[in-house]
Amino acid sequence: MPTTPFLLLAAVCYARSSVRFHRWLLTNRWCGEYIRNYREGKGMQLGQKILTLLALWLTIGGTIGLAALAWWVDLLLVGIAIGVTVHLARLKTCLPAPSMAPAPPPLEETFCCRACGNVESLAFGKVSTLQSSWQAHRT
Repeated sequence: MPTTPFLLLAAVCYARSSVRFHRWLLTNRWCGEYIRNYREGKGMQLGQKILTLLALWLTIGGTIGLAALAWWVDLLLVGIAIGVTVHLARLKTCLPAPSMAPAPPPLEETFCCRACGNVESLAFGKVSTLQSSWQAHRT
């Protein structure tokens, strides 16, 4: 099963529940660039596309060949694999980032003070601003 839907689902869930985990996921050395490129519409690297399609078709082929499934399940699996292949083929192909690429810009989070209803913008690195603002509204 391709991991893209699960990575994107994790990014969406973390974005809504935890700023810290969302930032961690987007800056993760294994999948952060992959998710950022997909969300920003840059696409996937050619090597990632090839590896994903290879894993997809080997997994689907192995499942069909080794598991005793009904004919309609086999047909469904092939249909899903074709759909994912078409989706990946239509995605843009981006170039790999240089090895010394600068860090992504800090993400910004908007929060609302429940006490007074003020909406403020906060860069991730400025946690003290959030704490001092929250304590000022709390008193």
